[in-house]
Amino acid sequence: MNAPGLEILTSAELDKLRANPRFRELVSAVEHGGAVKEQDSDKMEEIDPSEAWPDMRFKVGTIVGPEPEQESDSTLNEGPASPQLGVKASGKELSIETWWLQENHLLGHEDLKNECARVEGSSKYGVVAGFIPRRAVSFLIGDSGIGKSPLAYQLGLSVAGGVPFLGMETESGLVIMGDYENGMEESLNLSEQVTRFLGIGSVPKNFVVWSPDHASGNSMDIQRICESAPQKPRLIIVDSLRSHDAHFEKIDHAAEKMNQLNKVAYKSGAAILVIHHTRKPLREHPAPALDSDDTRVMQWLKETAGGGSLINQSHTRIAVDSLDGRSHLDAVLILRWYRKSKGEAGPLYLERVCDDSGEPFGYRPLTDIKLLGNPDQEIALRNLPPQFTFKEAKNALKRTDDPTNKFIKKCISLGLVRQTGRGRYQRADEATEARSEGSPDR
Repeated sequence: MNAPGLEILTSAELDKLRANPRFRELVSAVEHGGAVKEQDSDKMEEIDPSEAWPDMRFKVGTIVGPEPEQESDSTLNEGPASPQLGVKASGKELSIETWWLQENHLLGHEDLKNECARVEGSSKYGVVAGFIPRRAVSFLIGDSGIGKSPLAYQLGLSVAGGVPFLGMETESGLVIMGDYENGMEESLNLSEQVTRFLGIGSVPKNFVVWSPDHASGNSMDIQRICESAPQKPRLIIVDSLRSHDAHFEKIDHAAEKMNQLNKVAYKSGAAILVIHHTRKPLREHPAPALDSDDTRVMQWLKETAGGGSLINQSHTRIAVDSLDGRSHLDAVLILRWYRKSKGEAGPLYLERVCDDSGEPFGYRPLTDIKLLGNPDQEIALRNLPPQFTFKEAKNALKRTDDPTNKFIKKCISLGLVRQTGRGRYQRADEATEARSEGSPDR
């Protein structure tokens, strides 16, 4: 049964109704029968379902404005209220059940599927595909002085310029670089150096920098920037969290602060990347090596300074570290990350590229079978055919499902393997060339 008066309301009027406790009380009474208190009185008012909708229509008018003009009295006499009451929002009719679910942020099975598909799309085709999702807060965690700021500039300029970031596709848009760590002159130099490295001509106009030097020492107001921006920001980078707001690191405030930041990201649609530090390592309990198959990313991220809410309430958690000193590697950084609902990914090994004068001006991912760092995995990859299945990889590695899955993901991150379908993969040229060099078969 349709509720007269409600079907012609605008979305804004419906939102106003849903926020009104009197309206929710009346809907409940109409659905289930019973009594409600008269306004400005302690007297209980019995609700008769057969006469409820004229009363409801009047109450709607008092909440959202003048009473809508009544076309016909026939719709008011269709019988008792039912749970199938129709409400239209944005052209789509909602049942009372659907409205109740939305009002209380509940998800039916189909809604859950749709929401998961939305999250999957945001992550897979996000600001950086498979790396930085839209509408979410992500963290880049690493020790001081290892090169996180230049990496952040490369990320921001890649998104602003619409060019790949470390081989991953980007979604072009407005990028705001909140740089607390570098002065304006250093920020200018970094922007121009990375732009030359990326080969995009000039610094994109949609790459803008916020500096405390220019803001008289105040903190960047992320919410205000998002709400007043002439175009929706695609990516906001905060470098670093401690300089932006030290309360994030305090256990008593971390959860609330993260909740606020997540709301800003979701409402604005922007990806927010926060750069943060690891805590000082203890001599008796040194941090685990990120460049080790035995180290889980979430285990390494326990070294993050501050409370666990910073990690638990973020979407993608990126760990970055300098390498362990293996002499045969030219890489200076290793990246591994953990995405909600997707688990671990990486590693990426990055080399620092220098210009003709020897000045470092960008990062480039390395692709080398030696980066597997495991003789058994190297031999297994060399022995795989150019196109192979998960089962064939499992047989070549001679391990169970989980180690095989991690091995394949590692090969994909290193550019040694490409996925061509569900459970089907193809070796990249580098792996084929490595095989042709004549390594002994297993």
